[in-house]
Amino acid sequence: MFRFFQKISKQVNKLNTFVNDYKSVAKEVSLPSYAYVNWGAQLAESGNEKDALEKFEQSAQMVNSTPEAFVNLGIIFARKGEFEQAIKYFKKALKIDDTYAKAWALLASAYSEVDEVREAKKAFKISLKFDKRNFHTYLNQGIFFAKIGETQEALSSLKNAYLLNPNEAQSVFLSGILYSQAADYGNAIKMFKLAINISPFHSEALYHLAYCYFQQKNYETAIGYAKKSRSANPTKIENYTIMAESYMALENKDECFKIYDEAKKAGLDSYKLSYSKGICYQAFDMWEEAIHIFKTLNQLDDSNVASHYALSLSYLKLDKKEEANKELLKVLELDPKHTVCMFNLAQLYLKEKKCDDAIFWYKKLLAADAKFVSAYFGIACAYQLKGDMQNAIKYWERAYEYDNKNIGALLNLANAYLSQNDLQMALRKARSAYLVDKKNPDVVMTYAIILLRGDNIYDAMEKFTEVLELKPDFVPARFALIECKIKTNKPKEAMAELEKYRDEYGQKREFVMLNLLAYLKIDEMEQNNYLSGQILDICDKILSTYGEDSWVQSVKEEFEKKQNNAECEG
Repeated sequence: MFRFFQKISKQVNKLNTFVNDYKSVAKEVSLPSYAYVNWGAQLAESGNEKDALEKFEQSAQMVNSTPEAFVNLGIIFARKGEFEQAIKYFKKALKIDDTYAKAWALLASAYSEVDEVREAKKAFKISLKFDKRNFHTYLNQGIFFAKIGETQEALSSLKNAYLLNPNEAQSVFLSGILYSQAADYGNAIKMFKLAINISPFHSEALYHLAYCYFQQKNYETAIGYAKKSRSANPTKIENYTIMAESYMALENKDECFKIYDEAKKAGLDSYKLSYSKGICYQAFDMWEEAIHIFKTLNQLDDSNVASHYALSLSYLKLDKKEEANKELLKVLELDPKHTVCMFNLAQLYLKEKKCDDAIFWYKKLLAADAKFVSAYFGIACAYQLKGDMQNAIKYWERAYEYDNKNIGALLNLANAYLSQNDLQMALRKARSAYLVDKKNPDVVMTYAIILLRGDNIYDAMEKFTEVLELKPDFVPARFALIECKIKTNKPKEAMAELEKYRDEYGQKREFVMLNLLAYLKIDEMEQNNYLSGQILDICDKILSTYGEDSWVQSVKEEFEKKQNNAECEG
């Protein structure tokens, strides 16, 4: 806020140029106060603040003291960070002249430094009342509004500053920063380009243009502006990271790592540059190289969250569970509210089937962010693994409450209710999912299966047909349609359809089970025992190949009795 104070003394100095001239003017009775003010200003400009302070104080103590003396005293203290003292002197200046716009502006800036928001707003307003065309006042008011988060007011004030001085790039540059922070990259780009039109070698404007284009995924343009920024400021590391990560996004591995080599040749090295290189290693599946970089960064600074978290992701990718666990816990030690880290740790425990540990971290995550929907999924899956379907359903329902368009929650709920034989609730959830996304084959398939379980056979057949329209080679849907044909008393058609898949799926359990169902339906319809032998052969094949099955065993026993009875009668 007070960066321009170093230039103030030049504006104040209106009488003479050299200290010796001030000494001679000080001998004049008519302007002693002004003489000391300007003498102090020259001393301040040369860096001699102690002597400058003495001259300003001498001027302030005179009977005919000017407000400028107190203003300059305030500036000296403001530059030292003693804002309360600066405020006192700016107020003294205003006691001499309460229409002095510059004193009001400086007072406003000092108030903003001590977070006196209301007083700062008031002082800026009064300053502009007395001087409506002051570029610096509008500029600093814009900075003040930005600081307190009033972005629109900041942009308005900065626009006024630009209109007053269109040859000064700072106002439009700061406007670009505000737009960029709000992720309004289109307007940010306009402002930064305007800054470059005013100041063609404005390296920061060039860099931020590169950054905005990078955020818009316009990587080629981002690279171009980063190169221009690098030409204007060869030591700015962010130019190298923008270029390298843009090449990374363009999947140009050689050019990506060439940038890091160029940075090394330029003698540049920093945490930020190494971290960026580690991220690029990850992007190109060079996980061991990434691990080496992040471990080195952690050795240099063990308190950095980003490098520990990046290291944990590398370990997770390589399925190094123990190392990943250690790094994730380290991240949470450094940043206990790192919700994504909590989620990854919980997922790791869930993968290892450590359900209680997983539930603990999911719930800890939800305590920090109740709308983290994936955590509800995780808890539900953990309870499902524990065999606690009631709690699983409870947490899938919560996920659905927070996101009633969430297909995953609806499908999981449908299947969970189906596992509990609650066909009514299963059908309700499946139908809701279908209404949200009728073009999702998984959704339509789930809906069809539940319809079939509820003996809504013709509706199920319609949905299985829809699945095949969306995904023509989806064999489970074709097998489901074959099952529907069996249930609608068309077993021979079903068997003919099955023959098309014998070579590829003849040894699959689903195929053999459908054959069994078809034979059973024919036996039921024709009421004779000539198929008993085939049915028993299929039952034996299922039990010997795929293991115990109580239903198949019961079918086998039933047809053995039928066969025995037939032999006795014969």
